[in-house]
Amino acid sequence: MKHKIKQIFCIICSMVLMIPCTTMAAENQASSYNEKINYLHEKGIEESILQELSEKCIDDIYQKVIEKYHGDVQISSQIVEIDDQQDSSERANINKANLRFTAVLNNYIHPSTGDILGCDIALSYEWLNTPTTTGPDAITINWDPTYFHCTEGYGFSSHNYSINTTTGNKEFFNFSNTPALINKGGVGWYVNLLNPNISEELQSNYGGGAMVNFEPNYTFRPEDYIITNFTILYTQNKTSQTDALSIIADNNGVKAEGESIDTLRTIIRYNSSIQTET
Repeated sequence: MKHKIKQIFCIICSMVLMIPCTTMAAENQASSYNEKINYLHEKGIEESILQELSEKCIDDIYQKVIEKYHGDVQISSQIVEIDDQQDSSERANINKANLRFTAVLNNYIHPSTGDILGCDIALSYEWLNTPTTTGPDAITINWDPTYFHCTEGYGFSSHNYSINTTTGNKEFFNFSNTPALINKGGVGWYVNLLNPNISEELQSNYGGGAMVNFEPNYTFRPEDYIITNFTILYTQNKTSQTDALSIIADNNGVKAEGESIDTLRTIIRYNSSIQTET
């Protein structure tokens, strides 16, 4: 009996000692995240834009600045909320009241030479109303390959999440560093809405994000006033078939094809002389 009491006492003591450690770890994590936010703000990204970026995108940008550019860079940014204005060639529209989709364009500039070192597009999206079909969907980005190419090594990353309605937690899954297809002037990947680790009826607010990085094909500076477009298209699979969408090459770019689709698109206008906008 005395032995059991001693064991119980030891367990309680261990649990008490673990509480400060757990609290400290959470505080350190929050501190580290806030430090990254402050650091990127010092590099030029407005706080209002940083608030639109997922924690994963914040970490990706921070690591890129530290590891690739060794901190020797300035950043100018703009944010675009993707609208539902479609070309007549598009078959249908996704109502933007159902799908919140934003894109942040970051331009990286060498502080001494003024050379454009590269740019990236950080995407975030969330279904505000549960769609009638749950994918997989697709996202494509196309651009003029005259100016940029997708960067090797830091080229692409994506992730998905859904809300676990039992716990209320946002649970992440499907982390990937490989798109479905990359071409000279286009990249595309599939969006898996359903978390395979949770029952479908216990999921809501499907969403995710991605980072696509680009480097210039030749040296230019902000004053060269280079203007080019990045076209982003979200394609919703309207069928119940998981293989109903295909991402294929389209000249220098890529596109998503399917028998029954809805789309949401925007064009981000890149300007080498851009100043941070909100």
